[in-house]
Amino acid sequence: MIHRKVLIALLVGVVATLIVTYAAGQSDQPMRPGPRRSDAGGNGREAMRRKIIKEARRRFGEERIKLMGNYLGLIGKMQRVSFNPKVAGIVAVGGLKDDVKRKAQDIIKDLESQLEKTRSLGLRNSIRMALKDLYKAEGQTDKILANYRVMLAENDVAIGAAPSPEPPK
Repeated sequence: MIHRKVLIALLVGVVATLIVTYAAGQSDQPMRPGPRRSDAGGNGREAMRRKIIKEARRRFGEERIKLMGNYLGLIGKMQRVSFNPKVAGIVAVGGLKDDVKRKAQDIIKDLESQLEKTRSLGLRNSIRMALKDLYKAEGQTDKILANYRVMLAENDVAIGAAPSPEPPK
């Protein structure tokens, strides 16, 4: 939790510094419509971006800039996961399986219970694949095969609902 607060504070500091640095480099003259000479072909905007990056590297160092880039990338990925229910469900299955250290049998019971409640075929497939790994680790090959058979049957029904494509000639 403390690391997250430090990273957020660092992010706010970097963004504030970049805004101040950008504003300090701007002229006091009001903006006029149309492209400026430095904007021909979009080069002015690119030049400003390079200037801001160069200044940030000078002030904060390459490592902090890389850390901030990684953090911003993580935020972007979290946003994509958070607003995509299918992906979020798959992440939740992985979390049930891997995020908390538990006995394999406890995880199996938990996932089997979730499987009974889950209606979405994609999430059912995800749960079954996670169970397959756990069954394999526990040496329960009969459950692996039964799991695959049910998975095939469920997916066949779903595929059968859509028109079948013509087989290749």
